[in-house]
Amino acid sequence: NNAGYWDKGEAVEKTVVFEEVPVTIEYHIVNATTHEVVETVDGGTFSVGTTLSLPDRTRLERIGCTLSTKYYTDATCTAEVTTQQAGVTHYYIPYTVDSDALLNTYHIVFSTESDPVWHNVMVNNNKRIVFYNSTNSELPTSAYGPTELVNAETQWAFIGDPYSVKIINRANPSKAATVANGNNGTKVYLQDYDADHSRWCMRVGTTAGSLQLKVQGWGNDDYSAYWNAAGGSGSIQLYSKNEKYYSGSDNNIYVAYPPT
Repeated sequence: NNAGYWDKGEAVEKTVVFEEVPVTIEYHIVNATTHEVVETVDGGTFSVGTTLSLPDRTRLERIGCTLSTKYYTDATCTAEVTTQQAGVTHYYIPYTVDSDALLNTYHIVFSTESDPVWHNVMVNNNKRIVFYNSTNSELPTSAYGPTELVNAETQWAFIGDPYSVKIINRANPSKAATVANGNNGTKVYLQDYDADHSRWCMRVGTTAGSLQLKVQGWGNDDYSAYWNAAGGSGSIQLYSKNEKYYSGSDNNIYVAYPPT
C-alpha cells in the first residue's frame, strides 16, 4: 500500500502462556477400611508437577499401624498420583491396622461400645494403676495389688484405632476420657462421650511395650499434649510442650488384661 506496509488482510495469531499458580495443599490421613479421615496436615504450597511428600511422616506414625507411602486424590484411595495435580488441593494417605501387633506388643484389643474389651492401664513403669474416681470424674493413679485390678473402676476399653481412639471406663462406660484444652497440667476427666477433645492417638513409648497417649488432632501440629501421671502420685493430666517430638518416659502407658 502507499504507506509502505504489506497488508494481506490476515489476522495475527498470538500465543498466550499462562503460568501455573502454586496452590496450598492438605494431606488427609484416612483409615484404609472405613475411609474415615482422622487427621489433616498442612502440606505446603507447590506447583503442578511437584513430587508429593508428606512432611514429618515419623510424627504421624502410630503403634501397630502402617502409614502408606502412596497418595490419592479421593478418600476411598483409588486414584493414585505421585505429583501435584492441576486444581487438586486435597490428597489422601491410607493407613492399615495390625491387630496382632497391637495384641502381642501392647496387649491391646480395640473394641466397640456395644462389645467392649476391658484392660488395666498402668503408668510409671507399671507401678501405678489408673482408675476412675466417681466423686470428681478425675483419673487418679495409685499403687495396686491383685484385688484392685478386677474392680470396674480400674478397667478401660479402647474404641476406634491407634489414630483416633476413645477411652471408656467399665464403671461409667457412657463417658470418655476428655480434656478441656491442651495446656500443660490440664487434668483428664471422664466427660460426655462426644465431647470435644475426647479422641486420642497412640504413639510409641520410650520403653519396650509402652505407648503414649496424645490428644488427637489438636490444632497446632507442633504441639505435644500427652497423658502424664503428675509425678507418679496424682491424677492423670497433660504434659504439654511446644515440640513435635516430645516423648519423655514419664508419659509412658502400659496396658494389661485384668486377671480372671
